[in-house]
This record gives sequence, C-alpha cells and structure tokens, in this order.
Amino acid sequence: MKPENTANVKIAFAVFLS
Repeated sequence: MKPENTANVKIAFAVFLS
C-alpha cells in the first residue's frame, strides 16, 4: 500500500464504520 494512500484508506474505513 502506498504511504500517501494510507491516510485516505483510514478515512474511508472510518467513514465506512460511522
């Protein structure tokens, strides 16, 4: 996984769990 994508994945996952 690209480092620049990690933050976006975490945000997307957080939104998914919300």
